[in-house]
Amino acid sequence: MTIQRQYSLPNFRLVLEGFPEDPAAAAQGLAPVMSNLVNVECYVAGLEQPLRGGMDFLNSLVMAVSKYAQAFLSGVPSSEPDINATGGVSLEKIAPDRHRLVVKPTDENTGTAGALMQVELTTPQLFDLVEAVDQFLADAGTLPQMRLQLQPVSRKYSPSASNGGEDGANGGGGFWVRCGSDRVFLDAAAGNQAPYRTCTPEYQ
Repeated sequence: MTIQRQYSLPNFRLVLEGFPEDPAAAAQGLAPVMSNLVNVECYVAGLEQPLRGGMDFLNSLVMAVSKYAQAFLSGVPSSEPDINATGGVSLEKIAPDRHRLVVKPTDENTGTAGALMQVELTTPQLFDLVEAVDQFLADAGTLPQMRLQLQPVSRKYSPSASNGGEDGANGGGGFWVRCGSDRVFLDAAAGNQAPYRTCTPEYQ
């Protein structure tokens, strides 16, 4: 018997289906731990069909989203090559408030590449995607063997590091957003940015 876990936000929903570590746990009234993944579905608001894949797709999605969010929130581009671009998922900025999610699906049984898929995300959709991935990673009952390890980005790659711009005035990574008539600085270390998902980021 398979079990399902969902991480739902207004603009994005991540659905994982897999087998429990201990099938008898549910019969005993305990919440089963999902240890083996069968299928992943990503529902993006406005997209008719979900993005689908397996464990390789999930691994690539988590890494690509987490690295992109780290660079986006800190204002410091990653100095590492995007290894996911050749075998799974990648993200790139195409406008101040638009982001392109690129998926290169591959049959995990045969290794056959499928048709390239590209999804344009607004910043609110991006924030919900990031939050859904964060909720999954924080869920000890779903694929507990998956642990994300990201290295801090160096400020030497920041455009504002050499010009003393206001982005680096606090000595840390972050970016400004416009929320109505208010202008708010979001620090990369401040944690959950979900309350500001409807705000408009400002760029140098």
